[in-house]
Amino acid sequence: MSSKRGQSAEPGSVREVLCLAEEKLEGWCSREKAAALVDLIRQEKPDICVEIGIFGGRSIVPCAAALRENGSGVVYGIETWSPAVATEHFTSEENDAWWKEVDFPGIKRSFLAFIAKHDLTRQIRVLECPSREAYVLFDRIDFLHIDGAHSVFNAAEDVVLYAKKLKVGGIVVLDDIDWPTTGPAHDILKSIADPVLTLTNKDGLPACAFMRKVRN
Repeated sequence: MSSKRGQSAEPGSVREVLCLAEEKLEGWCSREKAAALVDLIRQEKPDICVEIGIFGGRSIVPCAAALRENGSGVVYGIETWSPAVATEHFTSEENDAWWKEVDFPGIKRSFLAFIAKHDLTRQIRVLECPSREAYVLFDRIDFLHIDGAHSVFNAAEDVVLYAKKLKVGGIVVLDDIDWPTTGPAHDILKSIADPVLTLTNKDGLPACAFMRKVRN
């Protein structure tokens, strides 16, 4: 029996962890999106993954489980768990008011306890700082998931800073492209990357873009 088959059959398999993350952790990563992230990590076998915006961990956890199944690779999660950073630049009155009331310390505790319980601490490296400070730590990124603050400024800034670190041929995922404030960030990505998969929201509109970088 191969090591990959053995890992998949054990408690803590990718499917089990994905389902537990959906049940136990805060966030909005759908089953469809989590499965797409897992499938691409299995196929691409990246060494250096970066996720901007951990929040409760519902997307980084399936990614880490897929890396564990692969037998190599780490995912750096960038998160401040700070209402001040989450609302640094305006999105909308309703959205910014919601973020100011979030129990960030509780969400952080739940996430850290979950990854410890499910033995994902070797795959997940947390960088607790604003994304604009962390990008200098990376020479190359193989797989990039951008789901940080959704203001026009923050979303575009994350794309500009991190997409140039992504290797040509690497995968970039941009969430919530149905938000008006993320449109400029998506347009920037479309100038250097081609679509691989687009997930839709409940209204059938494009909501999450999976793309492959084809040029610098």
